[in-house]
Amino acid sequence: MGLPPRHALGALRVLWPFLLVIGVFQTLFGDWQTALRLCAQLAALVLLANAVTLTTRVHAMLELFERLARPLARVGANPDRVALVLALTVRSVPMVQVAWRSAREGYQARGLTGRPYLLVVPVIVQLLRMADATGEALVARGIDEETRGTRTGSSNTGR
Repeated sequence: MGLPPRHALGALRVLWPFLLVIGVFQTLFGDWQTALRLCAQLAALVLLANAVTLTTRVHAMLELFERLARPLARVGANPDRVALVLALTVRSVPMVQVAWRSAREGYQARGLTGRPYLLVVPVIVQLLRMADATGEALVARGIDEETRGTRTGSSNTGR
């Protein structure tokens, strides 16, 4: 099965401005070999994350992450929460592609050309909005109940 070439190219198309900035920065303040290695590693990780998210159910990811996080319970971590954070992180990678595509379409609809770096701020804003919506959905489903009760030292009934 794997990652279809069309999806792989789409993921890399979205990623290239970020890789360019990282590569230039690393070349200026380091060396070109490190810049090349770092950009190749980032691209490979994004492709791997896309392949995983396209071929794996969220439930299966949660089960795996929970199983891997069980030893962390010995130091006070909640394996369910660790699994949820990891699953959300992996699932969020394709959101960057969606945000980039949306920003690019708006950019082109305004008749703008060149200067693709102008898309970075709208992409970040859209990703922050998506993250906020995800957080609200988790709270609405009671995911944050345990944290709120612990933080305030009281139950959530006084709201």
